[in-house]
Amino acid sequence: MSLDAKPVANWRLAAYASPAMITYLAWMPLGYVVIKFYAKYTSLDLATIGLIILIGRLFDAFSDPAIAYLSDKFDTRWGRRKPWILLSAPFFATGFALLAMPPQDIHWSYFLLANVVLYSGWTFFEVTHIAWGLEFERDFDRRTNIGVLLKFFAYVGSLAFFAFPFIFNTDPNSTEFTRPVMTALGITVAAAFPVLALLAVWAVPKEERLGTKPFDAREAVGEIFTNRNFLIYLTAYGLWVLSDGVLIGLFVVYVDAYHDLSASEGVILLATYFARVLSVPFAMAMFKRYPRRTMWMLACFANAVIFPSILLFPQGAGAFMYLMAFAAIVGIVDCVIGILAITMLGDVIDDDAVRTGSDKAASYKASVNIVEKILRAVGISGAIMLVGFAGLDVGEVNSSSALLVLLLILGLGPGLLNFLSALTMRRLTINTQLNAPVRELEAAP
Repeated sequence: MSLDAKPVANWRLAAYASPAMITYLAWMPLGYVVIKFYAKYTSLDLATIGLIILIGRLFDAFSDPAIAYLSDKFDTRWGRRKPWILLSAPFFATGFALLAMPPQDIHWSYFLLANVVLYSGWTFFEVTHIAWGLEFERDFDRRTNIGVLLKFFAYVGSLAFFAFPFIFNTDPNSTEFTRPVMTALGITVAAAFPVLALLAVWAVPKEERLGTKPFDAREAVGEIFTNRNFLIYLTAYGLWVLSDGVLIGLFVVYVDAYHDLSASEGVILLATYFARVLSVPFAMAMFKRYPRRTMWMLACFANAVIFPSILLFPQGAGAFMYLMAFAAIVGIVDCVIGILAITMLGDVIDDDAVRTGSDKAASYKASVNIVEKILRAVGISGAIMLVGFAGLDVGEVNSSSALLVLLLILGLGPGLLNFLSALTMRRLTINTQLNAPVRELEAAP
């Protein structure tokens, strides 16, 4: 949408962002629960689970460029993005249903198939959905609002995720994600995602190109990977993603194996997501006061301090309140980083379009996705395999050396990576107030 055009109505922006509620409802068990769930409730071992997750996420990462190319290159009467949103629905719904409702005795090929089907649908949706949102709204402040809405719906989905153990668990005193809980999640996601994807496609206008040059894949690759500010953004974001992967892979395992608090894992994770929702107004106020680059650095420095603090937590159930506070602080930081990751990528894309005259939002998003998904997979699977090789076994009595490896990886790795991310982002020189140059490009013949 042109900067001078009438803004898209808020209810339409909400319809655009609403599928994030279901993708996060699905992402939550993928990130925090599936590893432990499959290790405890199926016949697969931790090393096999970690390897298949790595393969699935590598498939996910390397399928992104193909979808980005097709979406950037070919237009339809409905635009370049909407057909892919529609195509994503059956794949995403079927894949998650398979993943959430496995038999007890399974072959590794079942887990791999579920991952491939799910991540095919995720690729169709994610690359084109974010590109669409960055293209139908170009204004600096309104684009920030889109980022906030995406995160708001994501966090609503996350909070809904934590309600499932309370509603569907057969043990009223447990918040563990058992088979009945995962089955309920599978049915809900499979039913709701296609409905909200259709709503977004119906309610929201198609994207508008900012650049005028025809899309050329070879030229686009060269422009993307010689863009200094994009490479700085990508490196800083990649370091944070790697740290997030370690957290996702090990936090629930740490809560169970080191503190024997598996019955409280839902409550502890809930603290993270309540903090995320409640911090949205705070984040909005801070974005108006400080540059985006400064906000990124402050958030990463906060993580660099908080992660090593788990080395000081007492072992066992006595650490419950410490874990609640840790989860809440990590949630606040994640809210800030999550909004910045979307809006700063939009700044990079607009800066490129102003300089090159070519609009390639999906290709930029796919480039980010490749790095993001590889590094998150490496973080999750690498951390899981390391503690697995050290002899850690969920649900069993573990040696002190295995627990020490778990503690050191989770306590020191993410903190160092966040510190490096802050230092990297300090080098970003992009002008984030691009409204004037964008208007000039819109006015060009």
